[in-house]
Amino acid sequence: MKKTILLSLIVVLFSANLFAQEQDKKMKPQQVREKVMKKKKALYTERLNLTKEESDKFWVIYEEYDAKMFAIRDHQIEHLHRLKGKDILTCDAATAEAFIKTEMETERALQQTTANYVEKFQEVLPPQKVAKLLMEERKFMKELTKDCKQKHK
Repeated sequence: MKKTILLSLIVVLFSANLFAQEQDKKMKPQQVREKVMKKKKALYTERLNLTKEESDKFWVIYEEYDAKMFAIRDHQIEHLHRLKGKDILTCDAATAEAFIKTEMETERALQQTTANYVEKFQEVLPPQKVAKLLMEERKFMKELTKDCKQKHK
């Protein structure tokens, strides 16, 4: 009896997980971003141990920061889509130089945006929590990239 219940529970959980993955594939980019932001809010609020006051101030700034970072990455992705199907090693010099320029501009924009918002975060959070945020952001992006790779296999 216990085995049957346990097996049923595993099947239900596995099915729910597969359904959620299928739903993710059908989600629009904005829905995916909202889902990611929801995960970030839960994770960062807990791991940064934000007080109610800190949380209220921080999330307004963070959502603005996140939107700017997404806009920068979206521009980069648009550029990469234009290169889709081309081998960078065999393309013409102008295409390769345009790619290099876009990549460097993107990296600078991401770094500058992060630097600007770190200052804003420090206005509402102590430096220890801002440092922890940067560490958690890196971990989150690494996990998100790993999850995306697994979903697209």
